[in-house]
Amino acid sequence: MEAKPEPKPEAKVEVKPAAVKPVPEAVAAPSSAAKSSKPETPPEAASDILHAASAPVANLQEMLRLAAESSVERSKLAYERLRSSAEETTETLESAFKVASDGQTAINNKAIDLLRLNANSFFDLAKSLTEAKSLSEVVVLQTQFARTQFETLSAQAKEMSGLVQKVATDTAAPLNAAAVRTFGSKPDLAA
Repeated sequence: MEAKPEPKPEAKVEVKPAAVKPVPEAVAAPSSAAKSSKPETPPEAASDILHAASAPVANLQEMLRLAAESSVERSKLAYERLRSSAEETTETLESAFKVASDGQTAINNKAIDLLRLNANSFFDLAKSLTEAKSLSEVVVLQTQFARTQFETLSAQAKEMSGLVQKVATDTAAPLNAAAVRTFGSKPDLAA
């Protein structure tokens, strides 16, 4: 077996009081004669000092309160302007979309009417061609149909173009009115 080492006795540390050095007279507590030459600050004087020091703090607090109130008021006004502007913009867009939708419906209805008219013209030509007695009559009927159909299609194209232009103008009208309200004049889109 191994031998366990025996514990060593702890060393005792001796604490000696620190040497006290004499305080120079200038630093030493004032004598009773010195005390009588400097009056103590009365409680009223301390109160005046605290009051004088708190006056700028109170002034600062008042200025901060006024600034905060002013900021809140400006924020409320800005919010109201933003809300009002958003409502006007929404109304303008709804109006423009309604006009565009109605215009698109008109264009679609017109296109269907023109398609029906042209289909009926083709059916009439087909009926006439079946009733033709000679090849020369078929050529004459076909030539007349081509001429009248060309004139009809030209007129229909002008009609559709006018309708599309009217729808575009009517759709842009609410947007132009909003631009005039906002900017004071109609924007020049060509520039």
